[in-house]
Amino acid sequence: YAVIGGAALLTLSRRTRPLYVSQWYLLAALYAFPWVFSAAGVLLHWRPVRGVMQAVVAAWYRGNFLELWLTPIALAAMFYFIPKLTGRPLYSRGLARFGFWLQVLFGAWTGLTQMIGGPAPAWMLSVSIAANWLLLLAVWCVAWNLLRTVRGRDEGRSWKFEVRSPESET
Repeated sequence: YAVIGGAALLTLSRRTRPLYVSQWYLLAALYAFPWVFSAAGVLLHWRPVRGVMQAVVAAWYRGNFLELWLTPIALAAMFYFIPKLTGRPLYSRGLARFGFWLQVLFGAWTGLTQMIGGPAPAWMLSVSIAANWLLLLAVWCVAWNLLRTVRGRDEGRSWKFEVRSPESET
């Protein structure tokens, strides 16, 4: 995994154009996974925490695996394939950047909502709940950006599909 990360850094150091939005998400997933996996491994196996904190670390790991590994890979695929298949440029790179940073900043704090009603400290649950609400803004940014990419920049255009008969072609 370190060789893959090193190769990605070498490739990035030699780039001449700005990164695509899909590359942002892939790089975030590439570097978030070892951090999350090693932190959970240390806290659960090598220097284990005790008591309820084991459940807290496990919930944190599950949430981070979802929000910082699986979600960025899925979003990278969507940000790559949707503009490619529609033949349209991405609606807003700025909106994509805002959604990306919201995902990175608040995605790491969302996992403890799995423990609501459990023995975890209340402040941890409150932070996790707030992060989940703020992550909804990232979801909105991504959804709006991809929807507008599919629809195109023309505000007045509706979702109409035309069926042409062979006779109308002549």
